[in-house]
Amino acid sequence: MLREKNKSKKRLTINAIQNGIFYMLFILLPFAVIPLPWDWAERGISILILIVSTIIVALELLKFIWEGKFSIFKNGIDTGIFLVLLASTISTIFSVDTGMSFWGVDMNLGSGLISLIAVILVSFTMRSFIDSFEEIVKVLMYFSVGVSIINIFSLLSFFNVDFLGILPAYKEVFTYGLPWTLSSSTLLVLNSVLILISSALLIWNKNKNKGEYILSIAVLIISLITTILFSVNQNLPIILILILFMSVLIFLTWRILRFKKSEEKSVRIATMIPLTILVISFVLMKIPSIKESIVGSLNLLTQVTLGGDISWEVVSSGMSSNFFRSIIGFGKNSFVILYNMFKPGTTEVLSFNNTSFYNGSSEFLTQLGEGGIIWLGAWIYLGYVMIKEFFSQIKSLKRTGSNEQTVFTSVLSLSSIFIYVTSFFCDWSIVIYLVFFLLISLWIVCSNVGKIKLPDKFVLKMWAVDTNSEKFRNISGSIQKVNISATVVLAVITVWITGVWGKMLVSNIYISSAEAYISEKSVEFEDKNPSYEEKEAFLTEVLDVYSKAEKYEKNNSLINRKLALLNLEKVSLYAEEYTFSDSENEKEELLDKVAIYKREVVNQVQKSVYRNPEIYDNWKTAGSAYMGLLSIGFDDYDRDALAALSKSADLNPTNYELYYNAAQIYLIQEDIDNSLTMLVKVLEINPRHIPSLLMAGEINKELGKNDVYLSYLKAAKAIMEEYDQTETETYQEVVRDIRQEEETGES
Repeated sequence: MLREKNKSKKRLTINAIQNGIFYMLFILLPFAVIPLPWDWAERGISILILIVSTIIVALELLKFIWEGKFSIFKNGIDTGIFLVLLASTISTIFSVDTGMSFWGVDMNLGSGLISLIAVILVSFTMRSFIDSFEEIVKVLMYFSVGVSIINIFSLLSFFNVDFLGILPAYKEVFTYGLPWTLSSSTLLVLNSVLILISSALLIWNKNKNKGEYILSIAVLIISLITTILFSVNQNLPIILILILFMSVLIFLTWRILRFKKSEEKSVRIATMIPLTILVISFVLMKIPSIKESIVGSLNLLTQVTLGGDISWEVVSSGMSSNFFRSIIGFGKNSFVILYNMFKPGTTEVLSFNNTSFYNGSSEFLTQLGEGGIIWLGAWIYLGYVMIKEFFSQIKSLKRTGSNEQTVFTSVLSLSSIFIYVTSFFCDWSIVIYLVFFLLISLWIVCSNVGKIKLPDKFVLKMWAVDTNSEKFRNISGSIQKVNISATVVLAVITVWITGVWGKMLVSNIYISSAEAYISEKSVEFEDKNPSYEEKEAFLTEVLDVYSKAEKYEKNNSLINRKLALLNLEKVSLYAEEYTFSDSENEKEELLDKVAIYKREVVNQVQKSVYRNPEIYDNWKTAGSAYMGLLSIGFDDYDRDALAALSKSADLNPTNYELYYNAAQIYLIQEDIDNSLTMLVKVLEINPRHIPSLLMAGEINKELGKNDVYLSYLKAAKAIMEEYDQTETETYQEVVRDIRQEEETGES
C-alpha cells in the first residue's frame, strides 16, 4: 500500500506539492499576523490556514479523481474527533446567532466553526501524503522553526527591543512586553510541545544530520528561555503539567522503552537535561530576589484574563437559565454573549465595565457554555480514546525493542494528551487547535508507518472513474474526459473559495492601513489644533479606506460599526462648521452633507444590528450613534436611542452606563420619573458612580428635595475623597455646592 502510494507520488508529484505547502504553513504562521487593534493574530492566521487547507484538500480531491481512491491511516481517536466536530456543528446550527458561530465574532474566523472544520480537514488529509517516518520528522522540524520564529519575536518584545520600528502599522498596535501571540498561554503551550518533541528530534538528528542536530539544540535552548521568562507572572498550571509530562517521558525512556546500549546515553541526555534546566530555572525564578535581579528592570506585562470563579458562574448561570441550551449550548463564539448577560456585579468586574471577554478562564469552560452537555460528552470521550490508545501502545512497547520511531510515537502521544489537558487550564487559539489535531494525526501515522494491513487504513474507492482498473482500460478515453471535466469543476470551485479568503485578506489590509493612518494622525493632532480642512481630509480618507474594506467583506458588522462612528464624526464636523458659517450658500452645502452622512450613520447601524442582533457591541454602537445625533440636534432620534439602549441593557444588564445614558435622554424629554428610575438602576449596580449621584442630586434639587440633594452631594464627595480625587474640578464644585446648601439651610 505504501509502496504503491510512493509510486503515485513520483508519477503525479501532487504529494510533493502538498508536502511543500504543508511544511511552509508552519514557517508562514508567525508572519501571518495582521495588525488589527482588536484582533492581533486570530484573523490573519485563520485566513492563512483556510487558504492552505483549501489548496491541500483540493489537491487531494484531484488525486482522488485521477487515481480513483483515497487512503489514509485511521484510528479509534478519529471517532472522538468526529464527535467533537459534530457537537460543534450542532451548537452552530442551533446557535443564538448562527452567522457568528460559523464565522466567529465580527468574522474573526479563528473561533468559528469554519476554522475548526479547516484544521480537522487538513489534519486528516495530511495522513495521505505524510506517509513515511522521514516526512514526520520533517514536519516536526518545520514546526520547530516556526515556533522558534515566534519565540524570537516574543523575546525581542520581552526585552523591549524596537524590532517593529520599520513597520509603523504593527508598532502602533503591538504592545512591547507581550509575546508575539499576545496570549502567553498560547506561547507556553506551543513551547511545551516543542520541548517535548525536541528530545526525539535530538536523538534522530544526532547521527544523521549535523546541521539539523545543531538547529535542534538551538531551538530547544530558545524554547526553554522563552518558557521560563513568559511564565514568570502567570500560567503556573501549564508549567506544572509540562514538568509532569516530561517526567512521564523520562519514565518511559528509562523503564518501558528498551534501547541498545549505544543509544541509552543519548536518550537519557535528551530527556533529562531539558527537564533539569526547566525545574531549576522555574524554582529560581520564583525566588523574589533572583526574579528581581533578572527581570526587575523590565516592563513585564500580564494579559488580563477572566478568573475561573467568574467563568464558572457565567457558564453555570447560562446553562441553568435554559434547559435546551444546557444540552446543545448557546453556539460557538457565544461566550461573549453569556459573559455580558450573566457576569456578576462584583467590584472587580465593574472595573472592566466596558470590556467584553470572549473566552473563559479555560477552553473547557468556554466550550462547555458554547457547546453544552453534548460537547462535554464528546470532549470527554476524545480524551478517553486518546489515553486508551496511549496505554495500548505502552503495553505493546513492553514486548518489543525500542528505536527512534517508538520515541517519536511516545513523544507525539504525550504532546497530544498534554495539549488536551491544558484545555482545562487555559483558553486556546486557532493555532493550538491546529497543532492539537495535527499532532494527533502525526501520532496515528507514526504508530502505523510500516504496516500494510487494510484495517489500519481508511480506503475510499471511486470505481466509476478508476482509470487504473482493468475493467475500464478499453474505454479509458471516455473516463479521462470525465476526469478532465471533474478537474475543471474542482479548479473553478477551488479558485472561488480561495478568492473568498483572498477578499477577506484584502479587507484586512485596508482596515489595517486605515487604523495605522488613524494612529498617525492622532499623534499629529495632539501637537496642534487641526483646522476644519485637515479634519475633513482626515475623515474622508479613513472613510474611503473603510468603505473599500466593506466592498470586499460585506457581512462584517465590525466594519459597519466603524463606518457608523466615522460617519457620525463627519456629521458632527459639518454641524459644527455650520454654526460658525456666515455664508448662506455654504450653510446649504453643509446641510446637504450633514443629511448625506446622517443617513449613512443610520444605514451602517441598522446593518450591524440586523446581521448580528445578539452581539452587544452592535446595539451599544447603535445607542452611541443615536445619542451622538441627538447631541448634534436631531431630536427625532430619541426613541431610537432609547430602544438601542434598552436592547443593549437586555444583552448586558450590569452595564450601568447604559442606564445612565438612558437617564440623560429621559431628562432631555423632561420625563423626570423615568430618568430617576434609570439612575436608581445605576446606583443599584454601582453605588459609587459619581455622575449618577450628581445627576440624581440635581433632579431632586429641581423637585425641591434639598435634603436628598445634599445627601447625594455628600455621598459623591466621600467617594471622591476615598479615591483621592480631591484635586479634580468636579470635587471642588461639589464642595462648593455643599457649602452653599448648608449655608442656605442655616439661614
